[in-house]
Amino acid sequence: MIYMIILLILFMSLYFLYIDKKLISPAFSFSCLFALILAMNAFEVFSLYKAKESIYLLILLGVSSFLCGTCITRTWKFRIRKSASSSKREIVSINCQMYWGMFIVCLSILGPSIFMISSFLVSGNSIGDVYLIAARASHGEINELTQSSLNILLEQYIAYPLLYLLVPASITLFFHYYKKRYLMIAIILTCIRIVLNARRTYLLTFLMMLFTEYIMHKNDSYFSNMKYAMAMKKWKKRIVALIGIFVGVFVYITVQRYNAEGKIHNVNLLASFCYYYGGSLKYFEHSLEGYRESYTYGFSSLRGLFSPIFGVLKLLGIGAPRAYETATRVLNSMASNIIFISPDKTFNSFATAFYQFYCDGGILGIVFLSVLYGAYSHFLYRKWKDDRTVKSETQYVFWYTTVLMLSFVNMETVLSMCIWPIIISKLLFNKKCVKV
Repeated sequence: MIYMIILLILFMSLYFLYIDKKLISPAFSFSCLFALILAMNAFEVFSLYKAKESIYLLILLGVSSFLCGTCITRTWKFRIRKSASSSKREIVSINCQMYWGMFIVCLSILGPSIFMISSFLVSGNSIGDVYLIAARASHGEINELTQSSLNILLEQYIAYPLLYLLVPASITLFFHYYKKRYLMIAIILTCIRIVLNARRTYLLTFLMMLFTEYIMHKNDSYFSNMKYAMAMKKWKKRIVALIGIFVGVFVYITVQRYNAEGKIHNVNLLASFCYYYGGSLKYFEHSLEGYRESYTYGFSSLRGLFSPIFGVLKLLGIGAPRAYETATRVLNSMASNIIFISPDKTFNSFATAFYQFYCDGGILGIVFLSVLYGAYSHFLYRKWKDDRTVKSETQYVFWYTTVLMLSFVNMETVLSMCIWPIIISKLLFNKKCVKV
């Protein structure tokens, strides 16, 4: 049965690849991602413990529901917006003042943390030490990387949402205009994000953004003017070189982390990849078996949307709904709830997006929320395909790389930095009408 489920999901992914003819379509990418995860777990690569068959069935249910959601959106007709006279169309461009304003605010809030980490590294510590001590600080331990509660709130609810918006926006702008400053801003902000907690996830996200944008623009030379065609040709090799550099950085951080943990002799990048992806099924199973809370009715999946709102209300003495408190308690417990996913590998936190859906409404929650997830993902994809504006492209690149392709971790919208960028992206772009 397990292998039949894997083949069925793989077949569905190839079917939608045939329909969409794009590697970055949400239907293909999402189903292919979980086919890969299921295969890793089913074949017990690197001695992974196999999840129960019921978990495979829930994944099949969730993936199928997601694909149904994309099919619902496919039935809608999207058009480039036109004015009432139908002789003009809207063009979207960057709001430069807002762009640089957001960049300055982001750096200003992150400044104390940047200074703290820089001092820590200059004093002789490694990036691996940053990871270990930052992890302890996040669990409540007071140490040299502990921050004030106010600074934590400002970073979580303002600085990081801005950073998570500016990186994909900058990469999109670079691929539209090939101006170095946009690429440099993206690299600077990405490096800051990586150094502040020494985690590799955002490095992979950045590489995925470059790859996604390359797929989107690889045929630009066929329809762009000569200026942009030559720029695209010139930058192709540079982009490949940049990806190579960041892959090297990924390897370096991995080695430093293993060294700090005293496991330098166990460095195996392929094994790490398989553990991070394939291990989420076993943790999903463990989390479901231990779930004793009441349903959270959307607050688990969309916790990041509400957390800034309830954070402000808390300062005013107004409490949050019980369902939101439950969602927060469950999310926080996942970091400290550690299990073995193989004879010698521990694992925590990653329970797949379907776990948040289950917390919200059980099996019906997995079905209903997966349908909405698929419908919204394909909506953003179709907006990009039909509009081809910097705004629609930024929104889809952000959603695809930061939320959709990290669905094996959690439903990333549990974090404010992974949902508010979509909302505040409207502030970053201007609209104007031109004759068609």
